[in-house]
Amino acid sequence: DAACDWSSDVCSSDLCALRPWVNGVGVYIPADNRWDDGDEVVLHWASYANPSGNPGGIIPEAVQMFSHTLTAEEARDGYEFRVPFDPYILLPGLVKPPAGELNPRHGSAVARYQIIKAGGGGMGYSPFRLVFIKLIRPGGAPPCLSDD
Repeated sequence: DAACDWSSDVCSSDLCALRPWVNGVGVYIPADNRWDDGDEVVLHWASYANPSGNPGGIIPEAVQMFSHTLTAEEARDGYEFRVPFDPYILLPGLVKPPAGELNPRHGSAVARYQIIKAGGGGMGYSPFRLVFIKLIRPGGAPPCLSDD
């Protein structure tokens, strides 16, 4: 299951249930009839140590562009990126408020994608999506970092 799906504006906050330490977190990019075999899709991902994606909380080692060249089938059906767990989910997922404070309650990521046509030129960017990332469990239980 994808944690973030542009076609339905859903970005999951229940990452523990998705077991991101196994295969990362899926980010589904829906198909577009203007895409073709050989077009490149680029996912821009930036993780933050705050719940709002405020630039003051950027986690520099968790900023990345992921690129993939679409097949004809992917151009028709959409493509799912797998964002690696460490550091892109792990670092913002362990954000918690200092003792005696309520914020930040969790980390986040801001993601968007772009398409670059095989013949050159781009098609612009998607809207930004704010992804809430929390691996801290309620009640003082250990964070979800593995199947243990």
